[in-house]
Amino acid sequence: MSETLWIVALLGGLVALDWIGTVPAGASRFFDSNMAGVAAAGAAIWAMQQCGIARPSATLLSLAVVLPIGLLGSRMTVGVRKLNGFLIRKADVAAQSGHSFRVSLCHGCGVGFSFVRGACLNLLGTVTGGLFVSAVAGCLPPVREDRFAIAVMALIGLGGAVCLKLFGTKRLAPWIALGLSMGMLVRFLG
Repeated sequence: MSETLWIVALLGGLVALDWIGTVPAGASRFFDSNMAGVAAAGAAIWAMQQCGIARPSATLLSLAVVLPIGLLGSRMTVGVRKLNGFLIRKADVAAQSGHSFRVSLCHGCGVGFSFVRGACLNLLGTVTGGLFVSAVAGCLPPVREDRFAIAVMALIGLGGAVCLKLFGTKRLAPWIALGLSMGMLVRFLG
């Protein structure tokens, strides 16, 4: 069963990395991985149920929290895109008039809005992760602290892989980070 879990986790990670689309907006870039997160969470929940790790209540709780967050993330993405489009038009007008300070201000606002959106989604994701871990914790073996630390390190590794792919570093680096984080996740679950 652990091989099935590993394959599903790896596929979920690959989907999450491949669905990230960067959208240049002024000086800011933001990525939309909300639906990838929902797909990866669904795959992980399914795999945990197949291995007998998750209870039905944990699955329902996780889906009940994850799906609205994905919807909210999509709405926030659309809002930030519209706002950045408006700021780009204002920056173009300011550049043609020779107001470099206004151009910098528009670009700074674009970065700020993208940062606020990302921070809100990260906070919601952390709350979701906490609910999921607390719902599944009763089904895990007794040594929960070590397993939770491994899960946190794995999520940090996944975040590193996403950032490496986002900023266009050498193509091997994201896969190394992804492989390490998937290995830690498999150790956490298996």
